[in-house]
Parts: sequence; structure tokens; C-alpha cells
Amino acid sequence: MPSLERKISLYGLTMIAAGACIGSGIFRSPSETASYLPYNSWMLVAWIVGGLIMLTGALSIAELGGMFPQAGGVYVYLRKIYGDLAAFLYGWVSLTVIVSGALAAIALVFAGYVSSIHPLTEMEKTMLSISVLIILSIINIFGVKIGNLFATIITTTKLIGIFGVIIIGVFLGTQPLNFHFNLSDFHNPLHPDLGFFSAFGLASIGVFFSYGGFHHASYLAGEVKNPSKTLPRAMILGTLIVMTVYVLINIAYQKLLPIETIAKSDKVASDAVSQILSSGSTLIAILIIVSTFGTISIYSMSAPRIYFALAQDGLFFKNVAAIHPKFKTPVNAIAIQCIIACVILLFYKTFEEVINYIVFVDYLFMAMAIFGVIILRKKQPQLSRPYKTLGYPIVPLIFVAFTMFMLGVNIIQKPEIALSILVCLVVGFILFKVFRFKANN
Repeated sequence: MPSLERKISLYGLTMIAAGACIGSGIFRSPSETASYLPYNSWMLVAWIVGGLIMLTGALSIAELGGMFPQAGGVYVYLRKIYGDLAAFLYGWVSLTVIVSGALAAIALVFAGYVSSIHPLTEMEKTMLSISVLIILSIINIFGVKIGNLFATIITTTKLIGIFGVIIIGVFLGTQPLNFHFNLSDFHNPLHPDLGFFSAFGLASIGVFFSYGGFHHASYLAGEVKNPSKTLPRAMILGTLIVMTVYVLINIAYQKLLPIETIAKSDKVASDAVSQILSSGSTLIAILIIVSTFGTISIYSMSAPRIYFALAQDGLFFKNVAAIHPKFKTPVNAIAIQCIIACVILLFYKTFEEVINYIVFVDYLFMAMAIFGVIILRKKQPQLSRPYKTLGYPIVPLIFVAFTMFMLGVNIIQKPEIALSILVCLVVGFILFKVFRFKANN
């Protein structure tokens, strides 16, 4: 049987961790944040808090990565901590909601910005989105080294472009930054019925979506050089890079546009740069095209390792564990993810329709995995831990507590999302019983 090959370096894995986060969210989500928190100060606080929460997540999950450096990442950790059912449900929702949904959403953004340069019909945008998913899936079938090199080049390119936007905003922007922290007179004209804490929780959806992705590095642990050390370092370094970039680019947006304009803009990056450069809209469109293209490539490479691990463990269709004899990649796992993402594209036509579901279910399982750091410290203290979570147990508890706060606000404000996710989990539970029955008979 062919096996996965360890070819990914620390720099390459760090670029995957950062590149999986920096996709389309940072070019759209600041508008959503400003619509809920229409103050320079509170908008920046939301992005700083989001970055710190993600850092607590990275510091925590890095311990698990060092302990279990196997292909599948979060899936493996959940299986070690909670057993087969929790791991299967994570793999199931990753395939049907989290990753495939994110691929569909990001592909829609990609096609939308291509259309802003060269107008396309709705059908043409859908076909372009599907074509990109297929092409990048094929590239990642050709070998993890090629996929990693491609992801590294794209991520480096988009970081250079984003720093260009930051420089333009920070040094050439003329809007004053009015910092106002008094909660007693907090008022939101776009959402007058929301209090501060509800507004902050809803604003966090876009923030968390934009920061999400550093754990994609863990899915590739089976193909990383010296994974016990490389994986924790890459996730922490990637998160620090993303946090720095996101806080700075939000300052740049605020220096270029009034907060009211940011809240109402559906193209905040383009609108901001256009204040200084007449060709700003085109330049930002190109940057977003490159950025989303790179993120699609990373997701197409990393997440199929979850389904590969599921199948290897006998919890999914056996042929999903197939490895290409020449390229040493999980070819069937990559293909099935691509197919499901394309199907989602045919039914959902807007970015906003997808991301609320992704954030809800992704962070639910992330919180479970990170709470598992505490469970394993209690139940299996003898296990080797090449890296131990800094600030344990406070750091993992911060991530879990804030995630529960965000999910709680969303259940209250948008109960239909929680209900849909519950239905998906019930279907997953039934499938788990079917696969377990087949395995035992």
C-alpha cells in the first residue's frame, strides 16, 4: 500500500496556516463588524479580541498537534478524546458544511471579483466557480509538494498585497480615529434593538470566519517533516501573522473611510483604496482573486485528509482512504470534497448564506477539541507532550468560554441555524450507526 510522504517544511506549513485564514473574509467581514459595532474603538476591539481568542486556540490545539502528529488533525484529536462518534460527526460536518461550504462561499467571492473586472452572467460565475474548484483539486492530486509550493507562493503574494493596502491606509488615510469606550451611550442605528453584548456576539461571526483556518495545518500532519515540533510552531506563527495583518488592515480601512461608510459597504477594501488610487477597485479585485484562489487551493489540499483518516479508521467508505500510487495523495478524498462543494454552489448563490452555518458548527467542534486539552491532562498525564499550552488551563478555557458566548448569542438571535445544524448532526449520527453496523457484520 502506498503511504503519505513527509515533505512539508515549517515555512510551508506556516504559510498554509496563515493562508487558510486569509481568504475572502478580511475583505468583506469588516463591513459586518462595523454594522454591529459602529464605533472605531469597538470595531478594532472586536478584531483584537478575535485575534487573541484565535491565539488561545492555536496555543491550545498546538499541544494536541504535538501529541498526535497524524493526518486528519482535529478529527484525530476528537477521536482520541471523545471516541469514534464525535470524530465521525466532525468529519461529516466538515465534508457537508464546514469545508465544502467554505469552498463554495470563497469560490463565489472569487467569481464575483473576476466579474468586476470582466462582467460575467450568473451562470458564467457559477461555471467559473466550479471550474476553479476542479482545477485546484486536480493540482493537489498531483502531489503534496506541488500543492504546498503553490500555496506558499500564493500566500506570500497576497501578504505582500495586503501590506500594500495597510501602507496606503495607515500613511495616506486622513480619517480621524475616534476612540470611544463608554457603553452607557452605545447606540446602533442599523440594529437599534440590539444591546452591546448581543451586537458584539453577532459581530464576532464575521471576525471568527475571517480568523478561522489555522487548524488546517493540523490536517497535513502526516506529511510534515518533524511534525511534533513543526506543527505547533506553524499554527502559532500563522495565527500571529494573521492577527497582525487583520488589526493593521482594519486600522487602514478606518483611516480611509468613515465608520458609517464601512458599515454600509459591500466592497470595503475596494472602496477604501479607491480613496487614494483611481485604479484601487481593480487592484483590490486582483488581490482578492489571488487571495481566494490561494485559500481554495489550501482547503482542497488540507481538509481531504480528514475524510482519508475517517476511511482508514473504518468509519467511512473504504475507498476514500485510497492513495494515488504515483502522487501519494488521498485522491478519492480530494475528489469527493470537490464534488460536494460544486453541488453546494448550485444551490447557494451568496456568501452570506453560507458563512453563518460554517462558523457555528466549526467553532462548536473546535471548542470541544480545545477543552480536550484539559481532559487529557487529567485522564492521561503520562502522554508525551513535546509542546505544552502556555498559560494552561486559563488559555484553553478562554477560547471555550468566548466560543460558547458567541454560539449562545447566535442561538438566541438566529435559531434556524442551530436547528439546521442539529438536523445535519442527526443525519450524521444515523450514518455513523450504519457504518458501525457494517463494520461489525
